Amino acid sequence: MKILIVAIESENETRENITILDVSTNKQYRFGMPLSPLTKTEWKKISQEIEDIKEVDYIVASGSLPKHVPLNIYAQIADIATRKKAKFIVDTTGVPLQHAIEAGVYLIKPNLGEFSALVGKRNCYQMK
Repeated sequence: MKILIVAIESENETRENITILDVSTNKQYRFGMPLSPLTKTEWKKISQEIEDIKEVDYIVASGSLPKHVPLNIYAQIADIATRKKAKFIVDTTGVPLQHAIEAGVYLIKPNLGEFSALVGKRNCYQMK
């Protein structure tokens, strides 16, 4: 199996995520640092690179969206996947996830909170 990774240079630093595991309780704490914005040129380059792939079976996209990236970018990628007859897998949340689902995806990977929000239910782990 060949896995193609396309890296797009950005004017800004990329985001860092930190995960801490408390071994005494086996609880995990995740910290997502703020996203740096992408320029219109950068996010359009991402779409173009995906469009330019000749043969592809799967397209995987994940993460929250930086400033200036349209909320329907994952839906746009879903459309590209459909045209290429590729399976699109997306891991995101909120409006971008809703747009992607409406456009058509093969698989979503929501966590419990994201899934609860998607179906309009309260997350059972939320504070009461």
